[in-house]
Formats: sequence, C-alpha cells, structure tokens
Amino acid sequence: MGCVRSASCNLCADQLCNICSGFGQGSCTTCTENAQGAVCSCNADSILIKSLWKCLKCDNNYCEECAMREETYFNCNKCSKGYLFQGVCLDENPYGANRCSELPCLVINAEFETDFKGVYDVFRTCSGSDTFHFWNSPEACDPIPAKDRGLYFNGNQFLASDLIYFSHSFSIVSWINSYGEGVIFQKNDRIMVGSDFSAQITMFSPAGGVKEESIIQSIISGWCQFELALSFLNGIQTITIFLNGIQARKLSESEYLYRDVSSYLVIGKGGSNFYFKGFIYDFNLFIGTINDPSLYNGKSICAVGSERPCLSPCAFFEFYDDGCIACNDKCSNGCVRPKSCNLCSDILCIKCPSFSDGHCNECVANAQGSVCTCNIDSILIKNEIDWACEKCDNGYCKACDKREATYFDCKECENGYLINRVCLDQVPYGFEENKCLDSACLVINAEFEAEFSGIYDVFKTCGSSSSFNYW
Repeated sequence: MGCVRSASCNLCADQLCNICSGFGQGSCTTCTENAQGAVCSCNADSILIKSLWKCLKCDNNYCEECAMREETYFNCNKCSKGYLFQGVCLDENPYGANRCSELPCLVINAEFETDFKGVYDVFRTCSGSDTFHFWNSPEACDPIPAKDRGLYFNGNQFLASDLIYFSHSFSIVSWINSYGEGVIFQKNDRIMVGSDFSAQITMFSPAGGVKEESIIQSIISGWCQFELALSFLNGIQTITIFLNGIQARKLSESEYLYRDVSSYLVIGKGGSNFYFKGFIYDFNLFIGTINDPSLYNGKSICAVGSERPCLSPCAFFEFYDDGCIACNDKCSNGCVRPKSCNLCSDILCIKCPSFSDGHCNECVANAQGSVCTCNIDSILIKNEIDWACEKCDNGYCKACDKREATYFDCKECENGYLINRVCLDQVPYGFEENKCLDSACLVINAEFEAEFSGIYDVFKTCGSSSSFNYW
C-alpha cells in the first residue's frame, strides 16, 4: 500500500491518527488510543512517546492529568482517586505521610530494647499483642527480649503490622545480627530482604509490565546497620543497599516503579516457613531517602569512644561482662548475670517490666517496693545464685534488728515474748528480765536427797504428788 514516511506504514499525515480520509493535515477521523481531536493530541492523562508515536498513560488509571505531556512517565498532576505522592497516584496514603512537613521524615521508630510488651510501635508480637515475653503467657512464635540486643528470633518467631503502606521513595534502617537463616522481613510478594541482606523488589510499568529485581549481597558477621533505600527521580526508580553506612549495592530502572499493596509487613518471617534467626535491635522507616545512614538523627546506639561493644556480641544463651559468659543450662530465656536465671536488674525482683533499673512488678517472697527490699520482719540472704528474703525468726517476729544475713535477730514481736532477740510462745519459767537477761540464772534447784515427798521443787512423783515412797 506504500508509505508516506520512513519506519512507519501509517498513511495519515498526523502520526497519532489511526484512520484518515486523505493524505492531508486535518483529515483524521479516528485517533490512536488515548488521543483525540481533529489534529490528534494525547489526552490529559497520557504522554506522547515519540519512539512509538503512541499516547500512553503517564501513571495508572487513577491519573486524570499529567504534569508534562511528553516522554516522562509517573508525572501525574491530579488523581481521580487515591493519593497523589511525588507524581504518582497511590492506592493509599503512605504510612505517616500526614505527619511530615519535609523529607526525609522518620515515621516509625520501633526500638526493641525497651519494656517487655506485645506492641512495638506499629508491630505486634506473633498472633496478638496480649501475649508476649516475659510473664505474659507468651506464645512459641513471640520474639524473646535479649539484654543489649533487642529481640531474639530463634527461627520460629516474628512481628507483624498491617498498618504500613510504602511509597516509591522510602528508607528502612535497622541494626541486625543475622545468623544467616531465613528472611529478615517481607511485604506480600513486593519486597523481601533475606538474612544475607540480599533483596528482591517487584516493580511495575504504566503499560502493565512487571519486573522483579534481585540485589545479591553477602552476609556480614556480627552486628550490621542495614539500610534499604528506594528513591524516585525523573522517572527512574533506584534501589540502594547500605551496610554499616557504606553503599554495598545499587540498581536503577527507568519506566518502572515500586508499587505497594495493602498487606502485612512481617519481621522475622518470609512465606510460610522461612524464619529468621538472629537479633534485631530496632526498625526505622523514613518517607524519603536517607542516602547517608551516618546522618541518621535517631537514637545513637554506638557511641564513639565507648570502651564496650555498642551492642552485645553475645549469643542468646550468654551475657556480656567484659566478654561473653555462658548462662546456666537451666536458663531457657537467657540470662543477665552468672548462674542465675533471674532476668531483672533488681536481684530481689522476679517480675520486672524491662531489663532496666527502676521498677519491679513482683518481688521475691517477704520483700516489697518498686525497688525490692526485705520486709521489716525478714533478713536478706545472699545465696550464691539468687538472693532471698527470709524471716529472721518464726512468724511471731514483727521487726528484725539488722536486716541482713542474721537469723534470730528480732527486735519486736507480733505475738509471744521477746527474749534475747527471739520471740517465744511463753515466758521461760522463772525468767526475771533484769536478773536473767544477759547472764546465767538458776531458776530450778530440785534436790532429791531430802525428805520423803511427792514434790521436788516443780516436779511431782508419778501420777500424783499425794502418793510417794515410803509409807
């Protein structure tokens, strides 16, 4: 049928015309898809791609008006529904965006070295926030707090949140000590970070294309500040991984964009059985990109010039004291001191809200107070493993005298009689306080080489004092 230009079989003068009545300008009767007019031009929601001479949506079907009309995807100016964020129409407003006046903006600061609880910022433990370690009916899938290490994931535990919706520009910063097993976190089939700090990201184009990118990374031994950063500029989606503040991997894609869906973000688990093993100290989410994690203005975990490790290098069944020391074999939840399985900083506390000093929920027997002290009727016993408060005498003692490691040290009796720092049921026979308190005192002097009698001082013969030898 011939042609009117090179590299195209379109016979119309208007290259965006699909059907025309003649070769001349203004003869178009039907424009190509997403175009209209006597002289065809792209609709408000579409851009002109000259390499194809086609009008394509500048974003998804939510976009009503593109900001620019040529060659630039993801430049929407107005959405028919959803939320407009950096030129893209999103299904939901990115989590925390309404609190941000400028970017980058910290919207989640979940620190796991805190009170023992079932909720950490937006994350709940396992299947419900009402069960957690310690002393709150924990489930097997609840992560375990570990002193100076955040939360321990033993290969069967996780945190989850259904509140988080990512934009296409965000950063996750987290301190992690990975043992190289399982998935650190995952969100649907869109984002997955493995225990070796590798990442898989699924991206989408306005034309309907899907691309899954994998960023391969080698595991780092010990604690690592991990950052996954997604940035978007001039139609280019960039994915960067930082390890300990140094850029480790970077990948860029044009005409493709990360798009989130409403789903759970799970920490410590991927899929049905890819559980993470190791420690996670915190989880921080920024809207916008932190290109230099050293500039992160959050809590400084690793202080410059510290004489001890910024985060404990010890395994779960160890505690740090100028080195890692093994716990007692009986300590199923780790330990914080030699031999003892007591996890509270107050050694007289058996249920505490955190590893920190300050408040106790339940003291050992015979002790009380937010900082536990022995009751006034008890003394402190410093056993080799765990300390205890024990009564300084029987239940009659109302107040001990010295209060530490000395039994029979009563100074006031609840019942009975106080004799030589001991509470007795009765006053000893013949006791005279002024005479017998501090020295030996004769109170019975029964001599049997005497008259024949049925009574010898306080003693009587056999059944009755009226019958006796002789006669």
